[in-house]
Amino acid sequence: MIDNEVYLKTELDLPGAGHEWMGLDQSRVPSDFAMGFAPGRNDPGGSARLINAIVTARADGPRITGTIDLTRAGAGNGINFRPGPDGFPDGAHSNAFSATLDADGRLVSFSIPAANGMPYATLRYSDFGTPVDVARPQGAVPAPDALYPQLGLSG
Repeated sequence: MIDNEVYLKTELDLPGAGHEWMGLDQSRVPSDFAMGFAPGRNDPGGSARLINAIVTARADGPRITGTIDLTRAGAGNGINFRPGPDGFPDGAHSNAFSATLDADGRLVSFSIPAANGMPYATLRYSDFGTPVDVARPQGAVPAPDALYPQLGLSG
């Protein structure tokens, strides 16, 4: 985000979207979408939604394993799980997950294996405390219509 502008660049192969910088149309992003830099609101990967959907968890040193109810993850930026035409598969209520913490107890990975009709998903975190220079990306294109539903947005 720069001022009121939001840019997105991803290396994921999202249908209908490229890998260049894209400017998001703010009128298509609802105010409760959890995108911003206010305290507690910057969650680009959707980690808080995933953590809130955890049903069981067991820690073994820095590795955490358990089950997650993907139907409770909700929509927002980052990872999204949407029901199919017949709703979520039964197994989506109890899907496995694993997470890893670094030596300082920070979350560095969160993975959900493909199972129960749900796709594989993973988040990785690194470079904690590294200063970042923010500048408007040159040559940013408007985000295509096909991108918004993949972000969990209908508009």
